[in-house]
Amino acid sequence: MHIEDGTVDHYRSSKNRPDLAYEWNNYRFASERMNKVKGTEDEQILDPFEVEDSWFELLLPSFMLVTTPRVPEEHRRRAEHTLKRLGLRDGEPIIRRRKEWYDQFRAGYLNLAGLRAWAPLLARAIERRLMQINPNAFDGEQTAFQRFMGGELTLPGLRREAPLITQAIDEALPPADRRAR
Repeated sequence: MHIEDGTVDHYRSSKNRPDLAYEWNNYRFASERMNKVKGTEDEQILDPFEVEDSWFELLLPSFMLVTTPRVPEEHRRRAEHTLKRLGLRDGEPIIRRRKEWYDQFRAGYLNLAGLRAWAPLLARAIERRLMQINPNAFDGEQTAFQRFMGGELTLPGLRREAPLITQAIDEALPPADRRAR
């Protein structure tokens, strides 16, 4: 996800590992908030350089981040702890930000390509939901759907060009629930 308040700081805290305080390979770019929350829990938090692309996924409509079965067993405990400690699973500020991205996408301010760049896990969650739509729901509108999936159309643009698929899209991608968090 796009980080607006990023800082460069030590992965292994200088309190725990003063010998690494000036080592380039110990610096990480991270959200200032995440770095503060991490504190000195160096060994319990996953190193961002270790994380593979498929280890986490976002669930809709809850916007919760969860581990996938692709997390190797030797990293699973740390992956779960990382989500909990940093509030990445369901922390209020994170959920709120994910909902903001989702709302921008639904309103047409971002197309799927833009969402892939700014909030890739959210984009993948949306793609998974859309791929569950029965193709018969948009017979004759596949071209518009393909253009949408390729990032050429926004969601409102797809609704205009492919009205038959609108109900299926709305069922797959309901508005974010304002009561949650």
